Amino acid sequence: FRRMAEGPRFAIFRRRDENWWQAIAGGGHVGELPHEAARREMVEESGLSRDSPFFALKTLCFMPCTHFSAHLDWPEDTYVIPEYCFAVDAGDQEIVLSQEHLSVNWVDFETANLRLKWDSNRTALWELSARVRDGRLLPTKSAVETGGDGA
Repeated sequence: FRRMAEGPRFAIFRRRDENWWQAIAGGGHVGELPHEAARREMVEESGLSRDSPFFALKTLCFMPCTHFSAHLDWPEDTYVIPEYCFAVDAGDQEIVLSQEHLSVNWVDFETANLRLKWDSNRTALWELSARVRDGRLLPTKSAVETGGDGA
């Protein structure tokens, strides 16, 4: 997100393979904590600085494993996987897209809410928008220490 005089703007990304709009997303590597995976994916997919202000969100979702081609290599009793949500204050940094995305748009809440494909992205967007408005962003460690709860 970016703080602008007219209100916050949110970066949404158009996927190259599916042609839908979403937030940055990605899976973790073995031994990687959710906030570590999120920060790595943020750097890989947006080119934003690893040192950008990073915040935990309380939004937590479970996604069907079949949304991921790698699910064929997972234990057979894996049906859903957790989706942890974080936010980064991009400030005035320029986004440099990875090969995963066709484009990025900086948009207001209403536009992002209409374009995003996934309900979980819309829920995280709503939470982030409210926290920016209220000045109640959570330090990253909160979600990690509480298993995603962020309390």
